Amino acid sequence: MQQKIAENFIDIDGSTRLYIGRDSIFPGPSGWPIPHDAPYKTNFDRVIISALEAGLYEKWAGDMNRQATIDSQRRQKENKKRQMDITVMQEGGKTGEEGEVGEGNNISPALALTHLQGAFLLFLLGITVAVVMFIAEALVFKFK
Repeated sequence: MQQKIAENFIDIDGSTRLYIGRDSIFPGPSGWPIPHDAPYKTNFDRVIISALEAGLYEKWAGDMNRQATIDSQRRQKENKKRQMDITVMQEGGKTGEEGEVGEGNNISPALALTHLQGAFLLFLLGITVAVVMFIAEALVFKFK
């Protein structure tokens, strides 16, 4: 999970908006489909336990997370540079100011009433149907 977060949710500066818990919710780091009476089970158990006791599992997981974070930051920097190059090419060589809302920037425009009009009309329709049903039920039970 930490590797997926490092690959997909790490910002360019290395920060993330996700909380990563300190402990695992699973009782063990891995499970192996080995028969209980297999002759090689004791040797296999010894190797796994020695790797865990030496801290290799945590070291490998940390290295993988660190590498995933570095790769993610590198990809984001390349994408940002590519978008800036495209913006410059579209504007005919003129560079825009920082924070300007345009086609090449990642800044989303603010929501206006036109964006929320569908949800607002659906809300009003729901309230209208509820009021009509309430009046109908009141009339049915009054004349019953």
